[in-house]
Amino acid sequence: MVSFRPAMSIVAAEKIVITLPGFTNSDFTGINAILSPGEGGSSGALILESLSYNNALFDGFWTEGNYVDGEAGFTGSKIELTLKPSQHLTPGVLYTVTVGGYANKIGSQCSMHKNNQGITIETNAVLGAVVQTPFVRTVAIGNACKHLNYCNKNGTCDLCQEMCICFPGHGASSDIYENYVPRDCSARVCPKSFAWASLPTGPTSSHILTECSGAGR
Repeated sequence: MVSFRPAMSIVAAEKIVITLPGFTNSDFTGINAILSPGEGGSSGALILESLSYNNALFDGFWTEGNYVDGEAGFTGSKIELTLKPSQHLTPGVLYTVTVGGYANKIGSQCSMHKNNQGITIETNAVLGAVVQTPFVRTVAIGNACKHLNYCNKNGTCDLCQEMCICFPGHGASSDIYENYVPRDCSARVCPKSFAWASLPTGPTSSHILTECSGAGR
């Protein structure tokens, strides 16, 4: 569902375009899909919910974005709403359009944070074309890292894998630690330095890097 207030009159055949990066009508989620770059879902006419009065004003079309292997792709996905003949939108009036996600098989590839600045709206209205403008508010999608307490502000969330990437000192891949470190980045890792005493690891190497120089915990 999308709601907007046009700042100018929009008349028949003019378009409102909503860009939805990361959305697809492919039947998969995550970044490990068995697809090749360029593959994915398909573009085509949209089914607009018949229960929404505003939907009768538009013809809808879905453009499938490009899939990027191993990443959150589909950057060019968008919804085009073309005003039907004899219809017009009045400036300042709130319009709500409901696109049936289930009927159109449209969903997000990965989780998304709320207020996603990549989701934008634009129009080609003759009386005042509007370039891509972020929505004032968008809702969160999926679990993201909610189950990990949003990484306790000590890391970033991988929205596709729904796992934390911890900052250094909290379990980052560059940290050295011997004991278990929670995956929610809630713990501190002790400083690392060369061990005071350790077995040689080669003819010319010893004193490995370890937590607390191997002399504390």
